[in-house]
Amino acid sequence: MTLKKDEFTIDMIIGLKVFDLQGEFIGTINDAFHTKANDVWQIKKENGREFLIPYIDQVVKEVDLEQSRVKIDFLEGLDEN
Repeated sequence: MTLKKDEFTIDMIIGLKVFDLQGEFIGTINDAFHTKANDVWQIKKENGREFLIPYIDQVVKEVDLEQSRVKIDFLEGLDEN
């Protein structure tokens, strides 16, 4: 399978480090799955807690495979605690 520049598969994002827009480390992508509406990513924090984020433009701002990092913006109602 040939991917375009900004495309990736789920196995390519597992293990990427997740940061907020201020550059604070949040956790690591632990799992991802498809839903009818959009993909959902499971983030595991250093304390072991896990939470889910939707893979939508309003939340996932940047996926940088070369740097193994993702930048996200928390929407109201997303609980990262």
